[in-house]
Amino acid sequence: MLATGSSILLDLAPDGAQSVTFGFGTETLILGAPALNTTAFAGMTVGFHDLIDFGNGVVINSVDSAPGTDGPNVVTVHVTEGGNSGTIFLGNVQFTDGASHFNIFTDPSTGDAAFQAAC
Repeated sequence: MLATGSSILLDLAPDGAQSVTFGFGTETLILGAPALNTTAFAGMTVGFHDLIDFGNGVVINSVDSAPGTDGPNVVTVHVTEGGNSGTIFLGNVQFTDGASHFNIFTDPSTGDAAFQAAC
C-alpha cells in the first residue's frame, strides 16, 4: 500500500502477478520503463487524484476502462514508446473515493506522461 501523499518509482513494471493499493489522499506510482504489450499489475485500487506516471519517453495516447468479468475494471493504456505502439494492461482496477475514470496529462513535476484518477 502506498502511504498517504507518497510516491514510489519502479524502474520496471512488475510482472502481472503483483497488485498495488493507493492510500487515502494523492499518491504517485512512477513506472520508469514500462514494457509494451504486458500486464503491469494484476490488481489495483485507486482513488480520486491518485497518479500513475510513465517514464522513459512513453506517450500515453488513450486510457480505456471496461468492467471486467469479475466486477473490477480492466484498464487498457494505449502508448507509444520510441516509435513503437502498444498497450499496457492494468487488471482488476477498483475505483474508490469517488473516482470513476482516468484523465491523461503531463506530470508537471517530472515532465512524464501520466494519468490520474478522476470523478
